[in-house]
Amino acid sequence: MVRWAADAHGDADAVQAEDGTTWSFGELAARVDEVARALAASGIEPGNRVGIWAPNVTTWVAAGLGVHAAGPSGVGRTTTSSRSGRSATGPASPGPPAPSRSSWT
Repeated sequence: MVRWAADAHGDADAVQAEDGTTWSFGELAARVDEVARALAASGIEPGNRVGIWAPNVTTWVAAGLGVHAAGPSGVGRTTTSSRSGRSATGPASPGPPAPSRSSWT
């Protein structure tokens, strides 16, 4: 989906943040691919659940779409979610550590 949009719209803005950050469709696709590769390299595979708990910023967009591109189920949470809301998806399952934030900024 993101790759198709990048091929179709290239340099057009895909993400426009309140802080002035903009990413073209091509830049977004590259960031999504980077997240998907990092997840696969970490051992994450289709059928796994991946939780994203982060503020609503541009990197969340790349992380969320990267999770879907890699194949696991994404479970989004915001930093303003209540403690009970954060645990609504059940206990964390064991697995490799998530890629560092620096790998998708």
